[in-house]
Amino acid sequence: MLGRRTYLIGANAQAARLSGINVDRHLTALFIFSSLLAGVTGILLASEFKAGVSSRAMGYEFDALVVSLLVGSALRAGLVRAGMFAGALILSVVTSAATGLLLSPDWQFTLKAIAVFVAILAQSYALGRRKARSSA
Repeated sequence: MLGRRTYLIGANAQAARLSGINVDRHLTALFIFSSLLAGVTGILLASEFKAGVSSRAMGYEFDALVVSLLVGSALRAGLVRAGMFAGALILSVVTSAATGLLLSPDWQFTLKAIAVFVAILAQSYALGRRKARSSA
């Protein structure tokens, strides 16, 4: 129920509002839940070093952006689970390969960006073929 409401609000907030969903309350609950998860993550990261290191999660924001970007483009096509799994898998493989090759952080970032670009192109190509098949 929660996922369906969230999906409906993401697809068309006005339609969700007209269908009886309290969009503002639901979005507030989602932001609170997201903040709670961020707090728990911060506590877990701080407990790893037994100290609050401010630079501990440097670079994670790019990874989160990449996965959410791939999921966002998959949302438009109704491929949420496949896009999320593929995005996380591609990112983890590229990160592991770059670390294994002992690349500098700058080159790792560049390699991740290239991999994301290729993944988005492949996803756009697949969605284009899917639309062409459904219209024919």
